[in-house]
Amino acid sequence: MNSMILTKLQNDIEESVDRYKSILAIPRKEESLLQDLELVFKYVKDTPDMHINQFNEKIVEGFGVSFNTARNVRPILERANLLMKTQDSKIKLTAMAENYFKTEEIGYLSKGFIYNYFGFLEFLYLIQKNGPSRRKDLISEWESLYEKEYGKRITTTNITQFSRIYIYLLGLGLIRLNNRKIELNDEHYLSLEKIEYW
Repeated sequence: MNSMILTKLQNDIEESVDRYKSILAIPRKEESLLQDLELVFKYVKDTPDMHINQFNEKIVEGFGVSFNTARNVRPILERANLLMKTQDSKIKLTAMAENYFKTEEIGYLSKGFIYNYFGFLEFLYLIQKNGPSRRKDLISEWESLYEKEYGKRITTTNITQFSRIYIYLLGLGLIRLNNRKIELNDEHYLSLEKIEYW
């Protein structure tokens, strides 16, 4: 089973092209990333034909963040295939986000992040390859994978990106902690194959 998952991760990495190099953090308000994502989606769901400006204002008010921070939320979720902007600058939920609300299957949220942003699959791959690990044991190898793909960047940027990806993976249930070591939630990762439309 371990080698099958490792092979699948390798294949997913090779087949995932044109991924975004980095990801920004979703503002925090609730106790979990999932609750914060649901809150953002609820804003869109509860206000049909929400304009981008309304969306940004809602994030500023609801999360208590600056306009610049709020303005970044939409592109993060668009790239994860969870929100879309129409030609008339309205914000809508994608089929992936709608399916999440219908089924409560977290894979509809997870899939867009791990396949559209660099570093998510690589993080999972390193955990599977090395076994349960601490973050500090994975960072340099993860950094090497980034450099191989995109070139060198400063260490603090890599640490920030690595930490953000860790928060997303933990919040989306793709990894878990066991005795302070990170493990792959292989059941959740393998269940992503069932998520057909994305």
